[in-house]
Amino acid sequence: MAVLAVIYGIVSGHGMWYPINLLSAGFFPARTTIEQVAVFHWDPLIVATIIHLLCSLLVGLLYGVTLPMFPRNPILLGGVIAPILWSGLLHSILEAVDPVLNQRIDWLWFVLSQIGFGVVAGIVVFQAGAHPYLAVSPLCRPRRN
Repeated sequence: MAVLAVIYGIVSGHGMWYPINLLSAGFFPARTTIEQVAVFHWDPLIVATIIHLLCSLLVGLLYGVTLPMFPRNPILLGGVIAPILWSGLLHSILEAVDPVLNQRIDWLWFVLSQIGFGVVAGIVVFQAGAHPYLAVSPLCRPRRN
């Protein structure tokens, strides 16, 4: 994901630091212009790295738990369904979480990056093989008296 974000920064013409600073822009409300967001700063790099690591760990954990439960189509679930749901959730709450990011985010590139991450996660799960117990195990079992 970070590589795709940096590629976006370069392709968009804003520079490689633009997406990194944009991710952490909610913590630095004084930096609102494109010129301020496009240049290197240490503090946003540290904050963006922490945000990215936490989000990657949480999404990776979510994918690692859910994708084996659907062994027939992990690439479809990980590469299409989950990224669209995740992007829709972020679209609905981003104004409250990070207004600067909400104003400047390129949703097409963001969704495509999410799909790229999801396809890779689905391929990894598919390569690892299905776990029969997870595929047939209900999420909750009825009580037995």
